[in-house]
Amino acid sequence: MATYNGEKFIAAQIESILTQTYKNFTLLICDDNSADDTVKIIQTFIKNNPNITLYKNKKNIGFVKNFEKLINLCDTDYIALSDQDDIWIDTKLEIQMTKIKDIQQGYPKLPLMVHSDLTMINEEEILHTSYFKYRKYKLKSKKDLGQILGPCGVMGNTILFNKQLKNILLPFPDNLEYHDYWIATINEIYGRRATVNQALVKYRIHDKNVSNKQTTITNTKTFNMMIKEYIQGKVSIPYINSNKKEVIQYILENFSLEKDDSIVLIHFQRYLQQKNSKFLLIFYMLSNNLLKRDFIYRFKFIIKQLMRR
Repeated sequence: MATYNGEKFIAAQIESILTQTYKNFTLLICDDNSADDTVKIIQTFIKNNPNITLYKNKKNIGFVKNFEKLINLCDTDYIALSDQDDIWIDTKLEIQMTKIKDIQQGYPKLPLMVHSDLTMINEEEILHTSYFKYRKYKLKSKKDLGQILGPCGVMGNTILFNKQLKNILLPFPDNLEYHDYWIATINEIYGRRATVNQALVKYRIHDKNVSNKQTTITNTKTFNMMIKEYIQGKVSIPYINSNKKEVIQYILENFSLEKDDSIVLIHFQRYLQQKNSKFLLIFYMLSNNLLKRDFIYRFKFIIKQLMRR
């Protein structure tokens, strides 16, 4: 668990972890130089729970580097990641451990990752029962590299993975925006993924959580609004303003890849760089499934790409 100024919700999250039906775990927490009572709250739990270990950063390094540090500190066969402001359902670890061990029987030497759907909540109520449906994420059970590279759909606060994946994840690329995107991408290329279509985490939406901006619905704009944006020079298309092109370039330069994976990565990179014709870029995105599996979303993407100056 990576923490930073999380005093408002962290107690509920720690309690939900400690009351898991699966008990054979240690909880490593690294606090990123919080200025509130986060550390004091953690220390109250440590008094009665020797399986909690707290590390404290002397200066703020950011949540991505904090998770990288924690993953590096882990010397276990399996690693689960936790945010500081969610709530795990009590069978989360049990379900995921059962799943990953089932997969491991068929692939004992491969990197493995299990992730799940989430329920979206605020401080008082359920906002949406399925994050996957809300965000229109539709991952196939088999390898689905295009969907991981583009829409992704793997939320870090639901991830559990094995040591084999850890061994090829580190170090993270410089200036990585989101650790879960990196973990999911590397696993999709080299390992096996299991998507649990059950909400195992209550994902809390509030004005201070890092991933809150990802929950905004982006597919509700009308065609007239798109035309207005075009006239004003404000048309935006997916992923262009992210640092995904730097991540793709890092993989292409530092990892050995199968031909099919290289093609998907290179096509996505060309789109991100906007180097080819608009029609060819649209073809790359559709043929490699680099867009959400939703007709309206894809139609609007095509219009936006064609309108882009």
